[in-house]
Amino acid sequence: MVSTAVSPASVGVAVGDFFVCSWGYDQTNVDFFKVVALTPKGVKVQSWTSARLDSEHASSDSVVPGEVPATVTDWSACTSEMDFWQRKEAKVVRPAPIETKRLRGDASYVGFTVNSFSSASKWDGTPRYQTGAGFGH
Repeated sequence: MVSTAVSPASVGVAVGDFFVCSWGYDQTNVDFFKVVALTPKGVKVQSWTSARLDSEHASSDSVVPGEVPATVTDWSACTSEMDFWQRKEAKVVRPAPIETKRLRGDASYVGFTVNSFSSASKWDGTPRYQTGAGFGH
């Protein structure tokens, strides 16, 4: 990945754009991130759901960004004394948090680091392939 920090405007990134991250070892996973705000050297992004398109093969899914943000589950109100049903009632499901990411790139590539093993690049609008649900995903 190119290591030069860039401003969103210099590489054509705008609010509403999507970034995509494809990762995995024995299966391929695809994560989408929607740009919700711009910063001088980066973007604020929110993890986004995927929408599955019709697939020609059972072993792979063709995906694009979905309609809503991804969600996270907050289990902090749960205790070890609670049974399954009490924990289920106590959990809170929230939209994924908004994270600030520093953009890196040049005219041919723009992206950001997602975590220690993956990065996301600006999504070009084409569906991405991931391992199908019945094949380990």
